[in-house]
Amino acid sequence: MNYAEKYLNKKVTVKIDRPMGSKHPKWGSIYPINYGFIPDTKAPDGEEIDAYILGIFEPKKEFTGKCIAVVKRVDDDDDKLVVVPKDKNYSDEQIESLVEFQEKYFDSFIKRKHGITVHFLRSSGNFKELKKEIKENIFNIFKNVKDKISLKSVDVLVKKGKNIKELKDLNGIGASCDNDSLIQLRIDMKHPAIKESFKKVLKKTLLHELHHVTRLKAGERISEGIFLEALVSEGLADNFVFEETKEKPKWVNVLNKSQQARLLKIVKAHADQKLGWEKYKKWFLKGSKKKDIPKWAGYTLGFEIVKKFLNKNPKETAASLVRQKPERIFSEGIKDFYK
Repeated sequence: MNYAEKYLNKKVTVKIDRPMGSKHPKWGSIYPINYGFIPDTKAPDGEEIDAYILGIFEPKKEFTGKCIAVVKRVDDDDDKLVVVPKDKNYSDEQIESLVEFQEKYFDSFIKRKHGITVHFLRSSGNFKELKKEIKENIFNIFKNVKDKISLKSVDVLVKKGKNIKELKDLNGIGASCDNDSLIQLRIDMKHPAIKESFKKVLKKTLLHELHHVTRLKAGERISEGIFLEALVSEGLADNFVFEETKEKPKWVNVLNKSQQARLLKIVKAHADQKLGWEKYKKWFLKGSKKKDIPKWAGYTLGFEIVKKFLNKNPKETAASLVRQKPERIFSEGIKDFYK
């Protein structure tokens, strides 16, 4: 669980070092609410965990109340608690308005509960009439598979895609799983096929990332581990997509058999080596003209390796293997690869 989320719905005491009406020590801005920290805690920046206090309308030195939400920052690892008197509550919109004096400088969203929560990044616009459809689709996908992969909680952050060229090849929808509790869903609302993509592409993309979330919660690594870990994790995620939709994702159909045979030799020689982000991009995202590696090659190889393993172990599924260590899957999957 995130370092700040463990305080959700808990009683906390806040030491207030920036009371209502005081000035920011560096920037000189005025605090319209009380702001402080939780003593004897530690955030990733080395300081105590900070807290916004709502529902108290006079300067305070200390306050004890209930944490009703966490302001999670996407671009800054410094989440904030939202603490209120025990008899008060605030909507997400009210919280956003009251903390905007500081959060307007960051991309952030409100986290409240377990289960799946969908957030729309404010700086990305409101997605207009498709916002409701996007949320309903995401909720339905999660509801249908959460028990299959034992997934209890995840945040989905919907935002405007910045790399339009990348999203063009993916029919306007891309995603990433940066940790075991957050999926970032990137959407190009101007893509000509975007409405059709919400019917098919969104489901495949989200299923892939939900499988990743569960593997990360189990302690497996994907882009930061060794090569075989990435191949198996991506292969499991895409076979999970196939199990749920009966269709292969677009990104696993990029290699013919001769290309697979050539690249598999390279994979075998480097399977136990640390992958690293640059090599991950080369094998799974962008490809390499110099090394003659097609874009998305790693996805195709991973899909086929896991598929071979599943064919040899018909009682297993990509869902049942979500917490399986990758070594056995890899060694059995590449054995007699073309038989």
